[in-house]
Amino acid sequence: MRLWLDALAYGAALLLFLFVYQSRTRSLLSGTMVTVTAMLLAIELLRTSTNETRHVLMYSVVVGLLLGEVTWALNYWPLLPGLTGGLLLLLSFYLAVGIALQGLQGRLTRRVLVEFAFFAVIALILIVVFGPGF
Repeated sequence: MRLWLDALAYGAALLLFLFVYQSRTRSLLSGTMVTVTAMLLAIELLRTSTNETRHVLMYSVVVGLLLGEVTWALNYWPLLPGLTGGLLLLLSFYLAVGIALQGLQGRLTRRVLVEFAFFAVIALILIVVFGPGF
C-alpha cells in the first residue's frame, strides 16, 4: 500500500511541477508554489520513516526550500521547455526526498550518496537525450 501512495505522491509532484513551470510566472510566485507543494509532499513521503515529527517537518522544509531555489534558477533559463523543466524539478525532488529519507533512517552513507549521484547522472542523460529541446 505504501508503494502506491509514494507513486501517487511522485505523480502529483510531477503534475504540479509541470503546471507551475509551464505557466512561466515570476520566480517569486512559481518558486513559492513549488516550495509549498514540495514541502507538503515531502511531509507525506517522509512521515512514516520516523516517529520524530519535528525532524520530518524540518527535513520537509529543507526539501521545499531546495526545490524553490531550483525553480528560481530554472526560471533564468528562458528557452528551457516546460516538460524538461518539470522533469528536472521532479528529479531534484526525488533526490532531495530520497537523501532526506536515508538521513532520517540513519542509513546515509557515502555508498548511498554515490548511488544517488549515479542515478542523477543517468536521469540527466535521459532527460537531455529524450527530453524536448535542451
